[in-house]
Amino acid sequence: MPRVLVVFIGETNRSKIGFSHATATASELSKRLNVLVVNLQRGMTFEQPGNSSILQSIYPVEDVAKVAGATDRLRGMHPGKKILLIAHSDSAAMAAQLPGRFPGSADAYLLAGCLCNHAPLRSMPPDTRIALLVGTNDDKTPANFSETYLAALRVQGVKTRLTYAVGATHVSVVRSPEFFMLAEKMVEALAP
Repeated sequence: MPRVLVVFIGETNRSKIGFSHATATASELSKRLNVLVVNLQRGMTFEQPGNSSILQSIYPVEDVAKVAGATDRLRGMHPGKKILLIAHSDSAAMAAQLPGRFPGSADAYLLAGCLCNHAPLRSMPPDTRIALLVGTNDDKTPANFSETYLAALRVQGVKTRLTYAVGATHVSVVRSPEFFMLAEKMVEALAP
């Protein structure tokens, strides 16, 4: 029995038939990693171009607390399992707040296409594991967002790495070989 539970939070945009990209990504993660993947859906507020004040409202404390509560309930339902939280886009920036606000929400984090430069950085436990992934053709979350966040994490002593998905856009980064490779390595590290 796998000793890791993957919690995935992606963008909530739905296609015309009601099937979200997040659902497809969660399904593919489950198949490739051979673990249970829970796909958390959350409502999102989208920013207007050039309006940074709205960006601050995308990640309210209430949303972060709801995700922390959900992972706590999942941990109770799956005793003994480690939690790998994987998040994409705006959800990744929201998830980036979890280790500082609610330590223990997950055992490791994979943040893809993260607007992490907009997420408030709080002190994190030194054993926090965070992997960042950005597409080299991402026009929504340029690499310097992740690079700046990586540097700030390293100052705190957080175990972190940044991987570039060659040729990936903001949307396709969660379908890239690098995304699945990182997820697999993180699952293996959590379940020796």
